[in-house]
Parts: sequence; structure tokens; C-alpha cells
Amino acid sequence: MPPPATVRVTASWGTLSVVASLVVLFTVGVTGAVVFLVWPSGRAVGETPCYPPGRPIDVELAAGDRLVFRIDVSAEMGGTQESDEDRAHDRLRDSKLTVTAARAGAAPLTASCGSYANRAMTSSIGNRTMRLGGVLVDCEIPITTAGTYAVGGAITPTSGFTIHKATLEVRRARGK
Repeated sequence: MPPPATVRVTASWGTLSVVASLVVLFTVGVTGAVVFLVWPSGRAVGETPCYPPGRPIDVELAAGDRLVFRIDVSAEMGGTQESDEDRAHDRLRDSKLTVTAARAGAAPLTASCGSYANRAMTSSIGNRTMRLGGVLVDCEIPITTAGTYAVGGAITPTSGFTIHKATLEVRRARGK
């Protein structure tokens, strides 16, 4: 009768540490990519309502600075299905955000873009309402003359789309 089979398991700590290092490196890389895609440049300097539009905020800016923006928005989805959420994203993207930076004695600087650029820090859905926070938009205003600017914005919803409330976050990205 042959002896019973035995299985010997050995671990190579070198192999395990390489695998663990690769897992950690991959996780850090994915996290970095996500942060890069949704984290805005610059430093937040204030907020103002953009739907309905509110009073602009005063921002002290230097030549070479850029104004970049995010919004927080609450909008009607029209239903509770995933397709309703997709349709709400499309309608928000089609809704126009216009931002303005006005300095005394000069023509105002403006930029317009869609109110959604497929990137948001937070998202929640409830009672047929979609809430998005930290939505990056593609609007940017370069500053060529230093001074105090009154900065504000307004969203014009696309036809048939209901926005309950939206807030514009104004960010200052320093010039180089």
C-alpha cells in the first residue's frame, strides 16, 4: 500500500511583499486618478446662489489668476428609474451656466458652459430629486487686471427641466 500523499505549502515572503506592494500601488493610482478627475483647481473663496441667481460675491484677484467654478444642485428627476437619472444628467448638462466677473470701470468678463461635465464629488437621489455636490463645470475666467471683482452666476435650465436650487462655488487658481 502506498503512503498517503502529503502536500507541503511554503510561502515566499519576497513574493508576497511584491504582490502586496503592487496592490497598494494600484489602489493609490486609482484613488489619485479619481481625485484628479473630480477635484477642482484653486482655493474656494466663496459661494453664491446661481438658481435662482443671488448677489455676487467680491473677490480680490491678481493678474494671471483664474476663476474656476463648481456647483451644488438639486433638480427634479422625473421618475425613480436609472434612465430617469441619466435623463436628468443630460438635462443638467444641457442647462447653461453663465458666470460673470465684474470690476468697477471695466467691461464684465463672462464665460458660459453646461451645468454638468460628468464629474461630481457627491450624488444622492430621493423623492424623485437628484442632488449633486461639487459638480465640476468647464467655465473658467482668466484675470488679466488685478482688482476686486463681483463674481456671480446664473443657470438657465433647459426646457422642461426643473432645478430646485443651485449654489455656485467660486475658486481662485493662482497665476504662475
